Amino acid sequence: MAENLLLDGQYTFSEIAFKVGMNSVAYFRQCFKDEFGMTPTEYLNRIKGRED
Repeated sequence: MAENLLLDGQYTFSEIAFKVGMNSVAYFRQCFKDEFGMTPTEYLNRIKGRED
């Protein structure tokens, strides 16, 4: 669900964290990294073709 919300592009990281039941953006970021092997920002950059 978080991945879909992130790709949708209409929510901030904190809004997505709250929508998936987390109160901490830092914890959301860590869980996302554990699941996908990169932070949400890195994930978006890769999807959009940017290698920052």
